[in-house]
Amino acid sequence: MPAAFTEFVRIVLLITEISTGLLLLLPATRPLAAWSALGLLLLYSLLITVGLIRGLDLDCGCSGPRAGLKLSPWLLLRNMGLILIAWLLTLPASNRFTGIEDCLIVIFASSTLGLIYLSFEHFLANREKLTLLRHR
Repeated sequence: MPAAFTEFVRIVLLITEISTGLLLLLPATRPLAAWSALGLLLLYSLLITVGLIRGLDLDCGCSGPRAGLKLSPWLLLRNMGLILIAWLLTLPASNRFTGIEDCLIVIFASSTLGLIYLSFEHFLANREKLTLLRHR
């Protein structure tokens, strides 16, 4: 892919990811943003699958430039979990009253899911580093 096109795609994806994240915060735009997140995750999963099939040894860039997270089937497993969460956001919301208990459950569940996600990212990054150390 030409470098100029790569830069253009990088900027478009960056803007799409940031706007999707911001639009997920607003109830009126949440369904559209959920579909956008779902589409992005499916696109990334497709690209990871193509990279794995082609045998590419690439850093996915998922956890930042210095994470050293290589393409692996584990990333597809992680993305399937994220796709499920994005799909759940596309479902219609309930119109029932939201009490303090509901808010606490959402806060604790979100925190727990966030910690599970971070733990999985660290597992994948450390797995790559341990593999490199074993082969020295």
